[in-house]
Amino acid sequence: MSIVYALLDETNTTVVEYPLTIYQIRGMFTNISWPDEPNEEALATYHLVIVARVDPPVERTGYDIVEGTPMIVDGVWTQVWTYVSQGCYGELKPDKSDVLFYPLTLKQLKAKFPNVEWPNIPTQALLEAHNLVEVDLDEHPRQFRRGFHLCEGLPENRNGRWKQVWTYVKKHGVR
Repeated sequence: MSIVYALLDETNTTVVEYPLTIYQIRGMFTNISWPDEPNEEALATYHLVIVARVDPPVERTGYDIVEGTPMIVDGVWTQVWTYVSQGCYGELKPDKSDVLFYPLTLKQLKAKFPNVEWPNIPTQALLEAHNLVEVDLDEHPRQFRRGFHLCEGLPENRNGRWKQVWTYVKKHGVR
């Protein structure tokens, strides 16, 4: 795995450009003869730092994993990962009492309503105009019960927010 660098501002507190390879650094500072792996002291002269790599987190349903701007963690500039919601929606029954279809992604909304210009994050007014709701995704429960399957149910309205629901269902033939 190759080393990744970041260019900091003059105060060495804010990332200005990231990610950078040694080849990009050589292109930025053409009057410097950079070795393949410059030491931290040489890098610091030009407000450059090595960014410590971190494995991305575990995938979560309904979220993309996106690399963020490096941060200082325990004194070391470190790679950062963030969960970004893919957006999960449900279509309500005509009386708005319950969810009729779920889950719907933004891609599915665009296909279902092709004449609507869907922004990356639909507004509440746009959702309401099409009898849709955004569903808050909860992390999959980590506790399992012997003799039960864990199934995702239809979202429920809890205090004005539609929430994802997980239900334990008894396995057949298990005592």
